[in-house]
Amino acid sequence: MSENNSTQNPKSTSDVQGEDTKNSSNFLPLEAAIKFQKQEILREENIPQLAEEAQIDPFQMVEKPPSVIEYNGTPLATLGNFSVLNGKPKSRKSTFSIILSIVALDNNNYIYKGFKNLRPYSNIIYFDTESSEYHANKLGNRIVTKLELEPNTSKFSLFGLREHSPEIRLKIIEEVLYNSKNLSLVVIDGIADLLTKGYNDESDAINITSKLLKWTKELNIHIITVVHQNKGDNYAKGHLGSFLNQKAETVLNVVKSDRDANISIVKAAFSRGIDIEDIYFSMDENGIPIITDAPVTAASKKALKKPTQFDYEFKLNLIEEVFQKDEEILLKSLSDKLKHYLADKGYDVGDNSLRGWITYYKESEIILQEADRLPYTLNSKFIQEERIKFNFE
Repeated sequence: MSENNSTQNPKSTSDVQGEDTKNSSNFLPLEAAIKFQKQEILREENIPQLAEEAQIDPFQMVEKPPSVIEYNGTPLATLGNFSVLNGKPKSRKSTFSIILSIVALDNNNYIYKGFKNLRPYSNIIYFDTESSEYHANKLGNRIVTKLELEPNTSKFSLFGLREHSPEIRLKIIEEVLYNSKNLSLVVIDGIADLLTKGYNDESDAINITSKLLKWTKELNIHIITVVHQNKGDNYAKGHLGSFLNQKAETVLNVVKSDRDANISIVKAAFSRGIDIEDIYFSMDENGIPIITDAPVTAASKKALKKPTQFDYEFKLNLIEEVFQKDEEILLKSLSDKLKHYLADKGYDVGDNSLRGWITYYKESEIILQEADRLPYTLNSKFIQEERIKFNFE
């Protein structure tokens, strides 16, 4: 597929063609695409041929499909299959799909500990069906920034499909997939937006699930689908969720930790292979996903003292609590309040460490001080902008 990086919202597949895609043979013209669809229809009507192709010889061993991504030695995504990534709104499902995209583009396996890319130098495609062009661009930029990719060498392509109807979204995805080379991993962030009649239409759900099975088998790729969970339970929504869960290689639930809301946990609800360990992740000050340890228990919280050991959202929440009743706070009072609120959350921070917290907030312009010895004020406008920027609740 793409030999150049595109973090824009392309309006056609030609916008993300690679260096050799100037040759029109890489993408089907309209007439050829119509002919291709007609051939597919004729093939599907040839039941004897399909029956012959469906027969499996039990006396011949079929090789296990190779993995695209592994986590601590366990396959997380294999070729010829699709997986489901689901969770409640704001659980950071898309953030984890960014992590998986980064892993699949990390040819040297150095960015995320425990993850391994087994298909290096292959092409990765990300379809965003929900976000505006601005937010889709921001998502893609986090991927290329983390990897320090260059436009002329990147194997990553990004498509924003929100403006189109479900039927057109589906056709665009299919055209791009079947005209891509050296493809291993595909993310469809918002698979429900390919439905024409909603989550609970059975025929619609069967059609989309069948498309995923067809694409993954014929193209020998892995597709990650991102879906929402029901409000009352941890199941993917509607008939679509049911069919996806039945056919997926792996179903992963993304939830926010009840110990630390700044950390999300990926739990394997279902896997056809070996059980997958829980994965913990958060975001740094630049909105880049990071892999973290399990949320600390009350006994281990005391070991954490420095602001660099804490999640960015935690630090914003903390300083807002400190200033919730005061517009201005002098240095001594600010130190006392920080110590009080940290202790209230189970963190025992001494005076030397508190000076580091105040320095961090001041240098980050989260708190402001016009001159030495004057009181500090909260930079509320900056914090609000940061919350919007990083999609914090």
